[in-house]
Amino acid sequence: MVCGLGSLGSQCTRALKGYEILVSAVDLTAPATPNALNLDLLVCGDCRQVNVLSQARIKDCRAILLVSDNERVNVEAALAARRLNPEVRLVVRASQQNLSKLLGDYLGNFVAFEPSRLAAPAFALAALNADVLGYFELKSQRQAKDALSSTSKEERGQLLQVIQRTITADDSWLGQKLDQVNTGSYQVLQHLSPQAAKGPGALAQAQTAPPLFHLWQPEQRLQVGDRLVLLTSKNPTDQTHLRSLLQQDKQSPSIQTWPTFAAAYRQLQQGWSKLGRTSRVTLFALTFLLGLILTAIFVFPRNPQNPAWTETLFAALVMVIGGTYADLPPPFSSMALGLRLFSVLLTVTGTVLVGLLYAQLTNWLLTARLRLVRRPPLPRHGHIVLVGLGRLGRQIAALLVEQQQPLVGLEVKMPEDQLLPQLPVVYDSGTTAAGLQQVAIERAHSLLAATSDDLINLEISLLARSLNPGCRLVIRTSDARFSEDVAGLLPFARILCVPVLAAKAFAAASLGENVLALFQLEERTVLVTEYEVTVGDNLHDRLLAEVAYGYSVVPVLHQSPGGSATLCPRYDKGLRLQAGDRLVVLATSSSLQSIEQGTMLPRQWHLTLEQMRPNVDALDVVQVLTRHLDCNLNHAQALLTRLPRVLPQPLYALQAYRLHTALERCGVRTSIRDWKL
Repeated sequence: MVCGLGSLGSQCTRALKGYEILVSAVDLTAPATPNALNLDLLVCGDCRQVNVLSQARIKDCRAILLVSDNERVNVEAALAARRLNPEVRLVVRASQQNLSKLLGDYLGNFVAFEPSRLAAPAFALAALNADVLGYFELKSQRQAKDALSSTSKEERGQLLQVIQRTITADDSWLGQKLDQVNTGSYQVLQHLSPQAAKGPGALAQAQTAPPLFHLWQPEQRLQVGDRLVLLTSKNPTDQTHLRSLLQQDKQSPSIQTWPTFAAAYRQLQQGWSKLGRTSRVTLFALTFLLGLILTAIFVFPRNPQNPAWTETLFAALVMVIGGTYADLPPPFSSMALGLRLFSVLLTVTGTVLVGLLYAQLTNWLLTARLRLVRRPPLPRHGHIVLVGLGRLGRQIAALLVEQQQPLVGLEVKMPEDQLLPQLPVVYDSGTTAAGLQQVAIERAHSLLAATSDDLINLEISLLARSLNPGCRLVIRTSDARFSEDVAGLLPFARILCVPVLAAKAFAAASLGENVLALFQLEERTVLVTEYEVTVGDNLHDRLLAEVAYGYSVVPVLHQSPGGSATLCPRYDKGLRLQAGDRLVVLATSSSLQSIEQGTMLPRQWHLTLEQMRPNVDALDVVQVLTRHLDCNLNHAQALLTRLPRVLPQPLYALQAYRLHTALERCGVRTSIRDWKL
């Protein structure tokens, strides 16, 4: 059941229908095009009311998605749904993490997501255009349960990254086989090359969308220009995290020398140009006053009994701040006419300039009282311009500030001082050339339009493109159809629709999976999904290799009940999933649909055992067969009789290759039908 058919609810409905399950919906009013959603049941009413939920058959529901724009309505509806169906899974749109954690403890079978928090990493990485395509953190089961605990400092998990690497002429990987790269610290997800043929898995497509993973050929050698998408882990003790990959290499500092006069003059000019108009006027007034006071020290008469310069300094200060001759000692009562005119100049100048200094001092005092945080100066080159500091904008800014990326925010309203104090902010709508020029759009690396208005985002992006044709554009939208239209108009821009990104996570969570993160890969959303294997589901009692290749997913963590977690487990170990196992995979929405429906890609590759070379240890060959095929010793020994023999069960392409490689090393000649190695 989906409650709330707004932009997010409609996308959740479409995503759920891809799983070929019955979907009902509840909304205050009927949608304009109900047939487009292909709903099995539509009820108009308030989802917080018990009778409305009963009409929508809440007691028969497997899960209910509460995704209206009102967080209070979602929470109230979750409480009502739990009373009517104690077993239904609650997937709630909510932004208050602490409240969601407490509700989950009391209600059970409860998960809460906030769309902007899910989508923010995709926006941040799209704006960077760096080698990091996605990153996520995996924690142990104990760490995951205590993630929101307020007791001690949260333990860090293992950070994994999805990166891309383009092979250059001086690359150490040039000429290596892909299977040589797919070992140790790196796991190959994709190999993209204009010269490379499509992988063997491309011939076996049993999904509505083509598979995304395991389409590379292990014997393919890397050439200049090839692009690899890799999964790699990063040491959690490394405090720099992604900075080494996201930041450009900094040049080593040069030896400090005394600056020449010309260099000092240039630095002074640059510093003067960076000052604002008010600061320059204030500095000029202060300098002019100091010059007059120093002149007065030397030209004013001095008392013969006390010729100290302090007396003339006192007289100059008295005249500057509005004093009279009555306030001065006797020598000043009989000054020459020229000195009297000079004293009048002191008084007039002091009246004007001291007033300016008082005004600036008052402004500084009020600013210090009302604004306790001083924001850093604006970056001027190679920075990211973030327009819109709403909920999504703040999430994006926090990620980019954490990675120490040069960033400037553009917002109409003045944000609170406690809100990202490390972020420089300009108060402007960004819809005029003057507003964008304040943030140096001509020298910006990218612009991220993240306001809540799609048309304003489009207007800002087009204006930025006209001012800086080389600027990378990332545009936020809230409507899928509008996103497609804008993508056709601006093929050079990245168009990210928040409801489309978040809906896939909500839909997957409603089926019982735990979505840990998401990122974009080849314009498709990849979900980092956690499974707990249960008896009777479509993962139970299957080989890990079958799950990986058959469902086109990438296992990144496996943990048996009571055992330790294994990152990036090997698929050729004959590991069979059992009840209680924890499995984290990278999967597209179509792959999750295949797991839900139990629809696997067909096995089309047959391995033939040709002959065993002399002096081959048969026990080693039997061990290889039992590990890769998860068969018993008797069955493996029977396969070695009467060679040549075709293995009775067909295999997936990479599965057959790994078994072929292992058998060749043991001294068994093999061949694979329909695939030239």
